[in-house]
Amino acid sequence: MKKNLRFIIITVIAALLLAGNSNDLSASITQHPQNVSLCSGSTGNVTFSIAVSLGIYSYQWEIYDRGWVELVNTTKGVSISGATTTTLTFGFNSFNPISSSFNGTQVRCKVSSKAGTIYSNTATATVRTPVSIGTQPISATRVVGESVTFSVSASGTSPSYQWKTNKTGIWASISGAVSNSYTIASVASGDAASYQCTVTNSCGSVNSSIVTLTVWAQLAVTKHPAAVASCQGTTAASFTVTATGNSLTYQWQAQPYRGTWANIPAASGGTVKTYLLPALTTAMNNYSFRCIVTGNGGASVTSNSALLTV
Repeated sequence: MKKNLRFIIITVIAALLLAGNSNDLSASITQHPQNVSLCSGSTGNVTFSIAVSLGIYSYQWEIYDRGWVELVNTTKGVSISGATTTTLTFGFNSFNPISSSFNGTQVRCKVSSKAGTIYSNTATATVRTPVSIGTQPISATRVVGESVTFSVSASGTSPSYQWKTNKTGIWASISGAVSNSYTIASVASGDAASYQCTVTNSCGSVNSSIVTLTVWAQLAVTKHPAAVASCQGTTAASFTVTATGNSLTYQWQAQPYRGTWANIPAASGGTVKTYLLPALTTAMNNYSFRCIVTGNGGASVTSNSALLTV
């Protein structure tokens, strides 16, 4: 019985010694450090951690700089702590925020015991640049049927875009308007509104300036002057024109029979939409009258001519 017990004890001790001499520690790391994604200009702690199975180990974090270099704790510049523990911490503050120079930083942890040394997987830090808008959109004025394009230029890592419109006091996203420019191929009167673009990435979002689209009706004569036939001495004869457009002005012209067209002065009432003729005389018989309507940034249209018979 004593011989059997002694054999069992010797067998257990031998197994423990063999396990202690094993150089295979791959099963000791149960969680490897993870990649991190950061935003340039931000502050706070950036940590890398490992988890190991039960045992007595020592730890040494390393950073890749044209080769693997052991890290040491420091409070100068970007602080480093936990260089010989299971959690490595880089500390960033307002004086030393995360910058693009930290992009691509690679770390790993060396885990050692009497049985040997193994390394964790490599973890990488990716630093993304927040979005910012360089060129803002510009307000525009268009006539119905014309096209308009609003554009922004933005910098930052992988920006995305969403154009919005405000027609009733509430901002609403425009379906499909997800590029840095937004075009309305044929403007309608209902497109008159405010517009804005939101630019977003993983670090946040910024809004462009608010711009306004002003829509003018197409410049057109919708009602031409009608011919007038009246008696000599009449003082109530007139010609009227009706037009659509924006900021309309009027210039009436008269043409004697077989003569040339001439502007009627403002003092004589020739620059309003209804021209009131002076007292009719037989000399005015067979005069023709027409109106030039100007608007929409300088464009003009001319009405049909109307004949006066006295």
